[in-house]
Amino acid sequence: MNPTQNPKDDHSYHYTPSSQMAEKLVMNRQGKLTRLQRSPIVIAALVSSIGFICSATMLATGVGLILRGPSGGILSYFFYFMMFLSFFFLAGVLWTNASMFLPETFSKKPVRWQRGPLEIKMASRNRPEMPFSFIIGSYSFAPFVVPSEVPMNTGREYIVYYSTRSRLLLSIAPTDQPESKNWLPLKS
Repeated sequence: MNPTQNPKDDHSYHYTPSSQMAEKLVMNRQGKLTRLQRSPIVIAALVSSIGFICSATMLATGVGLILRGPSGGILSYFFYFMMFLSFFFLAGVLWTNASMFLPETFSKKPVRWQRGPLEIKMASRNRPEMPFSFIIGSYSFAPFVVPSEVPMNTGREYIVYYSTRSRLLLSIAPTDQPESKNWLPLKS
C-alpha cells in the first residue's frame, strides 16, 4: 500500500480485526500481554540472562587463569586481552538485553499505548530496507512490523499498544470504527 494515500479512497477503510488481533486488543487495552506476546519476551529474557551468566563466568575464569600466571609469554597476554574484550562486549550486550526484557516479564502492566493520527517520516537518506517509518503520537515503528490486515492511512487516528521497555509493537487499530470503544485503553 502507498503510505501517503487518502483513507477515503481506500476500499479497506472499514476495519474488522481478525480473532487473533481482537484478542490482542482486548488484553493490551488492560495493560497485559497475551500468551503469544509474552512468550518471545520471556525467551529473550531467559536467553539473555543465561548468556550473561555464562559470559561472566568465563570472564571470571579468565581472571583466575591470569592470576595463576599465564604460560607462553607475550602472545598469551595478547590472547587473554582479546578474550577479555570479547567476553566484556558479549556481557555488555547480554546485560542490556536482560535489563530490557526481564522487567517486562515480571511487570504487572508491561503495555503502554499511544493514540493519534498516523504520520509518515521518510528516511533522511536512501535506505531501501526501510524507506519510511510510521509515527503515532511519540511512538514510531517500522512499516514491516504492522500486521497486513490493518489498513494504514496517513492522517487517520489509531490506537497503538507497545511493550514498555523494549517498545515492541503489540497491536494497532484505527479509532474511527463503531467497535473502537472496545479497543481503547481502560480508564485507570
